[in-house]
Amino acid sequence: MFRNLLAEQLPVLTDRREAYARHNRRFTEVTSTCDDVLTGPGPDGSVVVRGILGEHSVLTHTDGTQEPEEGELPGRFVFTGEVLRQEADDAAVEVTLPATGDAQRYATVAPPAEDSIEDMPTGEEEVLPTELDADGMPVDEPVSAAPVRSMLRAAPNHSGTASWAKKNVKIKWDYSTDCANFVSKALNSGGKMQQRKGGRKNASRWFRNNIGPLRLDSYTWAAAANLRQHLKNHRGGREISRYDARPGDIIFGYYRSSKKWNHTGVVTAAKGGNINITQHGTAAHTTLNQWFKRNKNLTAISIIRPGKRS
Repeated sequence: MFRNLLAEQLPVLTDRREAYARHNRRFTEVTSTCDDVLTGPGPDGSVVVRGILGEHSVLTHTDGTQEPEEGELPGRFVFTGEVLRQEADDAAVEVTLPATGDAQRYATVAPPAEDSIEDMPTGEEEVLPTELDADGMPVDEPVSAAPVRSMLRAAPNHSGTASWAKKNVKIKWDYSTDCANFVSKALNSGGKMQQRKGGRKNASRWFRNNIGPLRLDSYTWAAAANLRQHLKNHRGGREISRYDARPGDIIFGYYRSSKKWNHTGVVTAAKGGNINITQHGTAAHTTLNQWFKRNKNLTAISIIRPGKRS
């Protein structure tokens, strides 16, 4: 039933296994689950199966150390004649809503929002703190120095940021690309990082601003690249090694396709360079290794620890 799909995926799976082998790692345990399964009619008499795909795996190094990871993401499959034909994309399984007022009977309509917010220039050449190698993995880094205590006293509540993210990850998205908006909410509501009112395009400002159905949030609130710039340059933030990451740190991904910091999430668990991430993205709860495996355009990561609450 799955032979055709596996044949298509085999080259990618083999390349990934060889890449881990070059880094002296291999998967010693993989367990997958499919929960919350729904079935329904698909195009051309096919059957669509949807569910939440969960994965638990253990990545083992040659020295015996292990990196357990948990991840989940939506799965969509199309069957025809009791044979799995494809792993479906949204277009293959989503229902087209009528272009009339009747559409409101079928969907909850979110308030108008900007699909994307432009990046604000930094005035400096971009430096990628942790670039990935040809295999899409970071070069091993030394453990960074202990945090500066004087900074932490005035810093956002890191445990509050992580706790809020885990408890509220299923809240409604305000933007079609909602990752930075979600992280900002976690920093503000959970970490108690104070908003700064002012011009929307001012990199030192950071705020939510709803006027009726309109969203007029600051550019730093709702765009990943701008949020990173704000945390680094205006909140006393500093780069953290993945080996020194802790819950409440903010992680960013740099993509070669867009040549910018295009995604962000909240670190909710970290040990030995293995990081759990909570986000508004394809999967609500994922890991750094899942980022590497599922994002071919990811070329660098940046982990920022904000230093100022106000």
